[in-house]
Amino acid sequence: MKVMNNRKIKHITLVNRTFDTSLEIIINCSPEKFEKSVRKIRKDKNLKIELPEGSGAFYEISDGETRQVFYFLWIEVFDWSASSQALMVHELLHYAMAVFQDRGIPISRDNEETLAYFMQYCVSDIFWQLRKLNPVYNKASLKSKFWQKL
Repeated sequence: MKVMNNRKIKHITLVNRTFDTSLEIIINCSPEKFEKSVRKIRKDKNLKIELPEGSGAFYEISDGETRQVFYFLWIEVFDWSASSQALMVHELLHYAMAVFQDRGIPISRDNEETLAYFMQYCVSDIFWQLRKLNPVYNKASLKSKFWQKL
């Protein structure tokens, strides 16, 4: 188990109106606290999920009654290092593949640009939200054109 270094658990939501989907992202917590957070977000005290074994995971959770699918992403320690950013992108690719599959969109060379734009939107929006939560980054850096939303 990695040391959390007193990092505050962060929860952000990525909303994509084009694909009518959202992703709940929970970082800087143990697998057990992740499961507790998922139960709280889903308002289901009895929800059981298979706890992740690595340092990051993507989950698709279906509601049996409504058949609605809920997406969750967990990273045990997100510290802005290259490896934690790479892990975020890795887990986001699982999310993108799930969204495309759930909507019947094939992944192929013919529509790779759609996948690339989807990934670009996800990465940009998530890092934008995380930077806003991080007091280390000043407001001037947030105004940079690089971090403006698409």
